[in-house]
Amino acid sequence: MRIIQILKHPVQRMPAVLSGWYDERIMRGLFWSWYIETAKRVAVEVKRGTILDVGAGAGYLAIFIGIAAPAVYITGIDSSPTMIRRAKKHADELGGGRNVTFCQGEAVRLDFADESFDMVLNTMAVHCLRKPVRMLDEIYRVLKPEGKLWLYDIRGGERDGRVEMFHKVKSLSPWFMRPFITEKSMKDGGYSAAEVEDFFRQSLFGNQKYFEEGMFFRFEAVKH
Repeated sequence: MRIIQILKHPVQRMPAVLSGWYDERIMRGLFWSWYIETAKRVAVEVKRGTILDVGAGAGYLAIFIGIAAPAVYITGIDSSPTMIRRAKKHADELGGGRNVTFCQGEAVRLDFADESFDMVLNTMAVHCLRKPVRMLDEIYRVLKPEGKLWLYDIRGGERDGRVEMFHKVKSLSPWFMRPFITEKSMKDGGYSAAEVEDFFRQSLFGNQKYFEEGMFFRFEAVKH
């Protein structure tokens, strides 16, 4: 059994029983400062307009963008109704709810009109998809011309961020989950940057740029 594969349907939902742990220990405990810094970078990139956060989880990135860029309207979607409830609660608590909306939705079937968004974000979610090209094509459809996608995930390969992530996740996990969280499960539970690059080539985007940022990789693609 592999813990990341617990999180893996065409889009895998976060099981409700794990949502509290994932929100409080992983998203809030492990990624909190990363969300804040990434939100600042997004706010520089898009000063006004519309942003879609695909796989928003408990909503922190979307909320922090809403605070950093008050002229931007952000929609966050997640396949888990439990995580969406948490995201709405956090928006109220953190004061970022005026220009942020959360709703349940599937990454491979985006319920938005063509050319709706100036930017789309997908963070730490591509490893939950069995057919990432379907998501990329849907993102391409809902982006406006010259709109950008930023896709983040944990870096694998020669300088493997998943090994670092393994130690952090295990230390934050309750005792009953630790036997299932192994270094091999973390390394096998996602896609390498080369695999994601190939998904982009198969998608409507075609070309993209690749960046390494700490334990993460980021792909940037533009709709031409």
